[in-house]
Amino acid sequence: MIVVSWNCQGLGQALTKRTLKDLCYKLRPSIVFLMETKQRTWVLERLRRQLGFFGGEYVEPDGRSGGLAIWWEEGMDIHFFEKTKFFIDGVCREKQQDTWHFTFVHGPSRRAERPSFWREFTRIHRSQVIPWLVLGDLNLLTSSGDCQHAGSSNSFFLLNELMAQGHLVDLGFKGSPYTWTNGREGDANVQRRLDRALANSAWQNLFPSTQVLHELRLGSDHCPLVLSTDAIPKPKGKRFRYEMQWELQDGFTEVIQQGWHKVTSGSSLFQLAKKLQSCKQTLKDWSKQHRSHKSSDVQFLLNELALLQQQPMDANNSRKQREIIQHIDKIWSEDEAYWFQRSRVNWLKFGDRNSSFFHAIASRRRSRNHIVKLKDDMGRWLQQPADIEQHIFHTFQNLYSEHNASNYTDILNLIQPTVTDEMNSKLCATVTMKEVEQATFQLGAFKSPGPDGFPGVFYHRNWNLVRTHIFTAISHFFEHGYMFKELNCTNIVLVPIVKNPEMISQYRPISLCNFSYKIIAKILANRLKGLLDCLISPLQSAFVPGRMIQDNILVAHEAFHSLKLRRNKGCPYMAVKLDIRKAYDSVRWSFLQDVLRAFGFCERWVQWIMQCVTTVSYSLIVNGKSMPLFYPKRGLRQGDPLLPYLYLFVSNVLSRMFNEAERQRYISGFQIKRGCPKISHLLFADDTLVFGKATYQEAAQILEILRQYAVASGQQVNFSKSAIIFSNNTPFCRRTEICAQFAIRSDSSVSKLQGWKRALLSQAGREVLIKAVVLAMPSYAMACFKFPVRICSLINKEIRAFWWGQQEQEKRISWIPWTKMVTSKWHGGLGFKDLECFDLALLARQAWRLINHPNALWAQVLKAIHFPDVDFVNAQEGSNPSWAWKSLLKGRNLLQHGLGWNIGSGESVNVWSDAWVPMLPSFRILSPAPPDKENLKVSNLVSARGTWDTRKLNALFQPYEVNEILKIPLAASCDTIVWHYTKSGDFSVKTAYFVATSLSMATQPSASRPSAFWKSIWKLRVPPKGPTSLLRSPLLHPWVIVSLCGACEAMPWQT
Repeated sequence: MIVVSWNCQGLGQALTKRTLKDLCYKLRPSIVFLMETKQRTWVLERLRRQLGFFGGEYVEPDGRSGGLAIWWEEGMDIHFFEKTKFFIDGVCREKQQDTWHFTFVHGPSRRAERPSFWREFTRIHRSQVIPWLVLGDLNLLTSSGDCQHAGSSNSFFLLNELMAQGHLVDLGFKGSPYTWTNGREGDANVQRRLDRALANSAWQNLFPSTQVLHELRLGSDHCPLVLSTDAIPKPKGKRFRYEMQWELQDGFTEVIQQGWHKVTSGSSLFQLAKKLQSCKQTLKDWSKQHRSHKSSDVQFLLNELALLQQQPMDANNSRKQREIIQHIDKIWSEDEAYWFQRSRVNWLKFGDRNSSFFHAIASRRRSRNHIVKLKDDMGRWLQQPADIEQHIFHTFQNLYSEHNASNYTDILNLIQPTVTDEMNSKLCATVTMKEVEQATFQLGAFKSPGPDGFPGVFYHRNWNLVRTHIFTAISHFFEHGYMFKELNCTNIVLVPIVKNPEMISQYRPISLCNFSYKIIAKILANRLKGLLDCLISPLQSAFVPGRMIQDNILVAHEAFHSLKLRRNKGCPYMAVKLDIRKAYDSVRWSFLQDVLRAFGFCERWVQWIMQCVTTVSYSLIVNGKSMPLFYPKRGLRQGDPLLPYLYLFVSNVLSRMFNEAERQRYISGFQIKRGCPKISHLLFADDTLVFGKATYQEAAQILEILRQYAVASGQQVNFSKSAIIFSNNTPFCRRTEICAQFAIRSDSSVSKLQGWKRALLSQAGREVLIKAVVLAMPSYAMACFKFPVRICSLINKEIRAFWWGQQEQEKRISWIPWTKMVTSKWHGGLGFKDLECFDLALLARQAWRLINHPNALWAQVLKAIHFPDVDFVNAQEGSNPSWAWKSLLKGRNLLQHGLGWNIGSGESVNVWSDAWVPMLPSFRILSPAPPDKENLKVSNLVSARGTWDTRKLNALFQPYEVNEILKIPLAASCDTIVWHYTKSGDFSVKTAYFVATSLSMATQPSASRPSAFWKSIWKLRVPPKGPTSLLRSPLLHPWVIVSLCGACEAMPWQT
């Protein structure tokens, strides 16, 4: 843990902020305590967000002086007891560490204020029985050694008396002996040690390796204090990684060409690996000789500044310090501009293009992923790095080890060959340069690189140089069917699944594959995914193009709703939610190979796939250190483009096993309503939901299927994370019996399934909405369920307050109303999303899919339940509707505002009630229908020659309507439903959102036109704050600002 304390003497200066940012980047502190901030809370909050700290607490300044701030990173559990203008008092607990008390102090500089302050301070320390840390600018000395010239003996007494009463000791320091200077020259210069860290014996026992460092004075008269509870580690050599900053330096292109064009021999794949190695070595050698001045020069200047600050202050010394500080400030300004350029693409979606934000997020992730201690399989804490590394290495070595598999021929016999010769021919076609290039640029440019250190941006930026050799190497793989193992080396990094993980099972292994391998895998994935809809069970809704995971969510919701409505009548039913333990990591390679063959894939395709899967080698990265290579015997890599599609074939076997059991009546499945398809199970990627009668016999059959599947595939069910929900008419004793049979607690089902709904609207979810990608987390839920208006309004309010800088009860001017903020930037708004309208747009998309995919399983289920005798457009809510159905109807209501017909033959379209004339308001005929022609079809308006019958048109419609009808081309095809707000006629969430916002503001979408003024403003190549500041311009607001005398309230010329 690192704690930084600094009397910054105002954060208004750019140099002061840059110094603070540099400290945070370099040290990644857990807590930062700032004194004399002289800034309002909203300014400090903005800076906190830029630096990536999790939380903050503040004491407002008193006029132009004072002000305290404390920031902390994620994982620090902090509670505050008291805040005054002189101190902040509270307790802290970091992850699994013990709780300790802190008092961050900015002692009064005025003697008259000191007695009252120290009385309050004495009251605090009298109750201390836990570890206690006192840190900050105490504005007192302990001895004459704390100052360059003699100080007040009274100040010596006060601090020594306090330390004695509180049983506090000075933790000492390293660095310059003084923390403050008056900045004067010669004999007038005064330097003192006013900042210090004090602690009681309990603190020292808890953190025996605590060190305090006095950093350089820069941007303030005080130097920052850095308190570290661990010995400061020496910097270690990093693994090679291609740096984008090299591209900005002279001679870079020549270096890349030199390394790439070195002559090598061997196969094309071997040559590719050697060329990458040559570039790697060339870049390493070149980078040592051409280091960026932004790092080396700054460090040199900082060292020189440190020497000057330890020397007597005279005119020459003062001048040199000013020059060095100006030079450092200039370099940091250039560095900020560089990071702005680098971070634009990566972080544009977060709405913040500041380089400090980029650095802070990266530092925060590194800190979160760092493993300090870990529990082993026996529950013992491991704290030594060697013990942690050994435990992790053996755990994953065992995880990826193969276990004996029994004969599973009966399971494979359930798979009918469905891959045709034509499919195999397309899969095994000769690879083309276009295909290679497409795959290369589909892969992320800035994803973490594999062991070779080259990310996608290297290939993208140097494509003209490397494209020929890349294509030759990939063609070699497809021609010969063998992978060069060095290209398939993979690093594994561990990402926490839960907050504050304690065991290795609470980390997710993410594979960092070499980009050159990922190009091959992406080509295979692109070829395969187009066939998945024909090969994968319709009960699987994940990863299959054309399907959405919300489809099965809707079916599951209807099933749960039906189970809840079942009373005393009928047979009791159950739904079992199964979680697979390490689903991707436990797939048996032999089983995958046999499954692919059983589906009918040709041997050449199977060989390509298995070469990608079986030639892998792993190196675990633990706290930045690479572990020895090992060779797995099973598992699919999370990070491999092939992973989701290959896993579909494995899980499809389980689906066929349940289908066979249902066919033989071993399990009964569940029919939500008469006329509905019977459902035995639903698949959500690696999660499975199984339905059946709540009987001991069916539970035993489900367990037997899972056992056979586990033996064959290696997929073990994690019953501790599984759940069961029963229909309301299931007796309690039977629930208990079945839960015991599955080894699931009877209350786990309720908590799990209720948690699904609560998690969608959690506080953490709302925080992510506001601080990151506003709609990333709830979008899945919004596509199925209508969020309550109250919740949407609350989140919109928080977004609005966050944007304008409002903090708690502090009021800020909202320069434009919320209705304007949610309009597009080209219309003078800010382009924010209104959650309620966005929710409706997503529901409208699902309603559109329900109309256009009537044969899908989820569509059949909804039709049988809610509109068996009518179409979806005319469906009613009905009695006891589910939340999902009511939500879909709201989406349909929005859809109908843009839903219309593209005329083919006209036989399906009613002239008066349907929308079929694109350029008319609401796309419908407004002329009244004659009583005898209410059911008239558009086809009746077409002559025998296949053209519009103008005589009939003129007799029935207004002239302007006739003109628009005549513009519609006729065809002999069927009539099709279209979305009128896109040129293609296909539905889009973007246009539906536009319609929803227009309706909410009681305007027609077509009436709004982009403003030429705002289009030109937002197209300017200036920082985003430029156009945004115009929104505050008085010229855009019809406000009358009148200057009145504060005393008599008269005009100035009247006084």
